[in-house]
Amino acid sequence: MTAITPFYLRNLVAKTFIESVLGEDSTDSLYMFIGKQLPWANTTDPYPPTPTQEEATYKDLWDNFIAAKKINYNNAKMVVKNNTWTANNVYVAYDDQNSNLLIGNTPFYVINSNNDVYKCLSNNFSANSTIEPVGLGSVSNNYIQTTDDGYQWKYMLYVDEDDDFYNQWWIPAPIVAPTNSTQEIIKNAAVSGSIDVIKIENSGNNYIDGYDQFVVNITGDGTDANASVNIFDGHISEIKMINRGQNYTYADVEITSTTGSGAVLRAVMGPRGGHGYDANKELGAQTIMMVAYTTGNESGYFTTSNDFRQNGLLHNPIRYDSNTVIANVSIANTATIFNLSSGVGSFVIDEYVYQGNSLSDSDFSGIVIDFNPSTNILRINNTRGTIQPSKVLYGVNSSAQRYILQTINSDFKKYSGNIIYIDNEPAIERTLAQNEKFQYILRF
Repeated sequence: MTAITPFYLRNLVAKTFIESVLGEDSTDSLYMFIGKQLPWANTTDPYPPTPTQEEATYKDLWDNFIAAKKINYNNAKMVVKNNTWTANNVYVAYDDQNSNLLIGNTPFYVINSNNDVYKCLSNNFSANSTIEPVGLGSVSNNYIQTTDDGYQWKYMLYVDEDDDFYNQWWIPAPIVAPTNSTQEIIKNAAVSGSIDVIKIENSGNNYIDGYDQFVVNITGDGTDANASVNIFDGHISEIKMINRGQNYTYADVEITSTTGSGAVLRAVMGPRGGHGYDANKELGAQTIMMVAYTTGNESGYFTTSNDFRQNGLLHNPIRYDSNTVIANVSIANTATIFNLSSGVGSFVIDEYVYQGNSLSDSDFSGIVIDFNPSTNILRINNTRGTIQPSKVLYGVNSSAQRYILQTINSDFKKYSGNIIYIDNEPAIERTLAQNEKFQYILRF
């Protein structure tokens, strides 16, 4: 038995992920997190190691959490590779019989210098593309334009320069065409079962030369398709669609001639709904980009006194005070926070703190994320052992000593949920004036 998993499953899974995890009716939650204030091991710092996915890694990530921020529906879009139109490249023409069209990096669409996206319908026998497609094209021609280099381009959508999901590697491919967008215009104008291209598979010979000859016969289960032919030096050189017709699921194409022979022509059938009806699927979208912003210290949880080296995505963490309820706060504290008494010294970032006789013989320990000596608020992670209320907390490097007056636990139950994305980075410093943009790519 042989089997394949078609592209459309990956497209469906990506769409389903967005709706089921981030949709309006979803009970799931997804968070981006930052963590790991300590340097990488001496052999790798500042260069981070490649993330791994064994269970021990997940526990280490959790131990290193500093803070988290919820990802919402508007933070995610499906994207496709950014194929910027470049002169003298050969672009692949759409073909309903090309099984590799939606796999890998096949360049069958482009984005031009005005941020308009086009699908290539014909590439003039694999010639170089020398003229950039521009504009929508005409309504009467179903928004398909033929440039002077012989390429045919179908307008698909426009990408806003300021779109959060647009960069040099990716362009957004919305699942639903935005209201009043050019993508919506193209979708509404799409003609199901139109014949937009007739491919010349064999140009034949001994045909009578001439232009715009009406000797093309199209027969199938649709209506109104009509084409003319140009013949040069006895060979079929071009097929021009006069009327693209509608409702074809199959069509046979023949040339009527008393002299020539051997031409083999094939109607290239468009996708279901017609070209432009579902830009997301037609452009081969199977990747999700998620974008998250952090501003300053985000209610004090995203440290601006220390750096971090890890970030990623956490799915469905459980609320700290529950075994089943999924956390749903906008900004999540993932550290252990202490309100301390006045005392000796000030704790310093990255040092170990402990309760007990020593760090090696401690009842409780952790690593400092940050400490505010004005408020006596200390935040730590990498905790071990059991906190001893009202007892002294010691700093290993600073020799600071303070009593614990109050403990504020993480918003998440430790080790709950699933980490679905891990990014190891060199140290990233943060300040109160700093804003950051995180982009996550999930491929399906």
